Amino acid sequence: ILISTVRAGNVIGGGDWSDKRLVPDLVKAWENNKNLLLRNPNYTRPWQHVLDPIFGYLYLSYKLSKNQKFVGEYNFGSDTKFNANVLFVTNELKKYFKDLKIRVKKQGKIYKEHQFLNLSSAKSKKNLGFNSKFNLKKTLELTAIWYQNYYKKMNIHEICDNDLKEYYGE
Repeated sequence: ILISTVRAGNVIGGGDWSDKRLVPDLVKAWENNKNLLLRNPNYTRPWQHVLDPIFGYLYLSYKLSKNQKFVGEYNFGSDTKFNANVLFVTNELKKYFKDLKIRVKKQGKIYKEHQFLNLSSAKSKKNLGFNSKFNLKKTLELTAIWYQNYYKKMNIHEICDNDLKEYYGE
């Protein structure tokens, strides 16, 4: 049995509605005309578009099916130059969600989070030639457009197809 384990950095993109995640919380606050509550605005994360690790996972599966030398652990993360703090990401997304109101949580309940996260994808780069396709600006733009199109009642399959076309350069 050939097995590899994978993990990704902070993944963002359309269609994520999870709680306690920056982008879904931002979109829900905007849609409901509520304040976005930032817990840790200066915390830095390795942001990447969801299509990057999906492509990496699929490509690794393909390579693994051809050669057992690909067995192992792999990280799929953005280049460190795309790391940014929560406040920067929020302010960039606010350009697309103009009426968004932001509030920073006062110190009180402490969330168990590390201030700086990073992920080394050196092995994925070396063994698979993996690199993030989109820079942070493009990742944020595509994410915002996905949600805007969703609220314009566009067909969900069409919205996702648009992202895939952008990813593959069509």
